[in-house]
Amino acid sequence: MEQKWACQSCGHPYNKLQVEGTLVGIVQRRSLSYQLQDLKCSTCSQIKAENMGDFCQNCTGKWVCKESKQAFLDSMQVFQNIAKYHKMEWLKEVVEWVAKN
Repeated sequence: MEQKWACQSCGHPYNKLQVEGTLVGIVQRRSLSYQLQDLKCSTCSQIKAENMGDFCQNCTGKWVCKESKQAFLDSMQVFQNIAKYHKMEWLKEVVEWVAKN
């Protein structure tokens, strides 16, 4: 049974493909944001400014990603759940590909 997507105020139906496309765009931007994130010092949390240093100049701490891989994968799981529940195959494929790579 197909779920009806309609505005609660006026009853006008939503375009499910357009909603799915918007969600795919959000996943793609979220993936790009994760890939381009800053590095921070694991000890003092200073953001890495130079490209060559292996360790923080302030405290010699190790550089780590601002957002953990697990936090990113958890956010992708939310989109995966939406895709499965609403039978959005395009979204499901994009989320699976992003989470796998």
